[in-house]
Amino acid sequence: MRKPKIILSRKGFDSGTGGIASPILDNRMYSLPIPEAESGIFYNQLNFSENHSYLYLLRDLGIKFYSETHLDPDLNKEIISGRTNNWRPVFGQTGAALSHLNKFNIQQGDLFLFFGWFKEVEKINHRIRFKKSAKDLHVIYGYLEVDQMVDLEKGNPPSWACKHPHVVFADQYNPKGNTLFIAKKESSFFSGKPGGGLFSFSRELVLTNSLQENSWNRSLWQLPKSFFQKGRCKLSYHENKTGEAIKGNRKNLCVQSVARGQEFIINSNQGILNWVQSFNPYII
Repeated sequence: MRKPKIILSRKGFDSGTGGIASPILDNRMYSLPIPEAESGIFYNQLNFSENHSYLYLLRDLGIKFYSETHLDPDLNKEIISGRTNNWRPVFGQTGAALSHLNKFNIQQGDLFLFFGWFKEVEKINHRIRFKKSAKDLHVIYGYLEVDQMVDLEKGNPPSWACKHPHVVFADQYNPKGNTLFIAKKESSFFSGKPGGGLFSFSRELVLTNSLQENSWNRSLWQLPKSFFQKGRCKLSYHENKTGEAIKGNRKNLCVQSVARGQEFIINSNQGILNWVQSFNPYII
């Protein structure tokens, strides 16, 4: 029986796009989707809380020059009000990153784990601020288990996905390849949970090596030993990297993640599957 491939997929604000970390508030992670003009989806349409939008969140964190956004991956039905009952989590990819996914024959049953740059925040006098003591972290915040793949050069997307940016900008993406990955209705990894969604923050989801002793580097990762074979990392784009022992941590090895790239793929084994199934999705 084919074991699923696991894809670590880098998404959200970073130092080059957006310029700040996405916030962690009360053990919930809010990935900030990157800006994109003329997308038709505005930050003030995205629900951050009962009374506030993502625009409020951005303003509090000092970002004042974006209005529209590239909402992808789209993992939370409730982030936009009034969605239909048949909506599912969805993710689009194009260009070199899509070619990399195709090279590894990503298909139904494979699992995207979305990660990004995060930092803890707090509310002070009704304003959200980054904690002074908070570390910059790479954290896994969401997932999508593939059910369908829609090649937007050849087929039409489901009607509920008509506002997805890879549909809206199909004319721009199509020459480079343009595919939607649609989640399963129910997850095979997380019993009783949907095929795509978000995780509650926990230390198990933190990729950054929290035990590093030298200057802090969020791209210095700790990965389970099951990601390595004879000390060599088996994650794509990292195959020539050697895992280093971490003092005080016998379960993981340390590896410097690459600076570029969006999709990092590995063939799963039982150790990797056990690691994934230790995560805790929540129902919104």
